[in-house]
Amino acid sequence: MFLMPPSDPRASTSNPLQQQPPQPQPLYRITVDLDLNPFLPVSYLTKVVKLGPHPAGANGHGHAPGVAPVQPEGHLVGEFAFALNGKRAVISLGDTSTRLSQALYSVNSHPRHFNWILGNRFHWDCREQREDGSPICIVRPSPFSPSPSPPPSLPFTHPLPTLLTPPPIYTQCYIPPRTTPHSPRAAASPTDPGSTHLATFIPPPPDRSPPVPDATLLVSPYGVRWLDEIVVSALVVERMLNR
Repeated sequence: MFLMPPSDPRASTSNPLQQQPPQPQPLYRITVDLDLNPFLPVSYLTKVVKLGPHPAGANGHGHAPGVAPVQPEGHLVGEFAFALNGKRAVISLGDTSTRLSQALYSVNSHPRHFNWILGNRFHWDCREQREDGSPICIVRPSPFSPSPSPPPSLPFTHPLPTLLTPPPIYTQCYIPPRTTPHSPRAAASPTDPGSTHLATFIPPPPDRSPPVPDATLLVSPYGVRWLDEIVVSALVVERMLNR
């Protein structure tokens, strides 16, 4: 599976003689395989590979300066494994490997509201859903994430207004206000004053009959700096919602 940027809305197909812009290239490759290690429970192993240029010596968080040559096989951002029996869940992001229980915490034991504390600190809020049953996940950074700075250019070939304004209800990723307690299970809301929206993730409804719509990830300009970690954490949250 590939994570694709949206097509250029300015592209015109009305004139077949008009030169068309190049097709968008995938940003990430996502694979899911069975881990049949005989000494561990059988697990689903999900890998996220970033395609195209990437920071030299990057550790999965995009902090390292410089640009390395493009590698055809891509750059491994992170991977995580969930045992089929539910007794084991581990994750690796860059140079960090740990149990998932040390990276993702349920807020007030809610099955759709999470704090992500691996690498950076994000809040994932999936408590709302669309009329078709799709969960709406919105992510915001916590008050203990790096202080704001001007956002870099979007990793797409053109500006996308749809990335700037999230839909009214979706799975949300956000940075909560700085007044939020410094606790892995501290509650926060995307509507709290001081919250900073990072991304909105819209996975398809799990019980919908085919054809199933594609999952959609909307990233704000401020969230682009953490795109690697947002993609990995979104997939982890989606797996948690469907365990």
